[in-house]
Amino acid sequence: MAILSVPPKVSIDTRPVTAEAIVGVSWRVPSGTASRILTVMSVSANDRFRHDARTHDFVPLARRLLSDTLTPVSAFRRLDHGGPACLFESVIGGEKVGRYSFLATDPIVTHTARGNQWKTATPATETSATGMPVAETRATENIVTETVDRPLDRFRRHLRYTVAKRDELPPFVGGAIGYAAYDVVRYVENLPDAPPDDRQLPDLDFSFYHEVCVFDHVSKTIWLIT
Repeated sequence: MAILSVPPKVSIDTRPVTAEAIVGVSWRVPSGTASRILTVMSVSANDRFRHDARTHDFVPLARRLLSDTLTPVSAFRRLDHGGPACLFESVIGGEKVGRYSFLATDPIVTHTARGNQWKTATPATETSATGMPVAETRATENIVTETVDRPLDRFRRHLRYTVAKRDELPPFVGGAIGYAAYDVVRYVENLPDAPPDDRQLPDLDFSFYHEVCVFDHVSKTIWLIT
């Protein structure tokens, strides 16, 4: 997703591009440069983008490709490098494959809570000799840990942003992916007899993704969305 930024001109590119050409090259670029993914836009679509950029916090940009030689699992293997990531496959009724598969790696931030301990992790940024940022890496992270009284309220602060709706795009274009454990209910209710914590897992763990790769199994295409 693109942070409020209105380009003076949007390029139009209608040439077919194979999935092999995009995965590992165009999509894997340092975050923060929304112009890396070109959207096929008409003049009216460009005007719409400008309008949405003024009225929303984020505006999705996307490119649609043929998924001729790539599967969700093979794409995930190319994009994943050991950090927070996800691959969502869907099956309907235990027999039919759902329409979409969602892939996401390299979140911009990860929030975790365990009891009243709140941790925020962001990727460290590599810098060049001139001090300019050149890349982000999950090899090292910037981690801030603090004690909070109401972890759920802290989490809600990060859900206030608005995203422009695009009917032509898949139902998920980026955002928070994670889980809330059963014991999160203890943040709002005083329940006795808490069970032993034998898993040592966070009560709340969500990563925020601004780039997703979506396979459309009906049209046999891939959406690259930022």
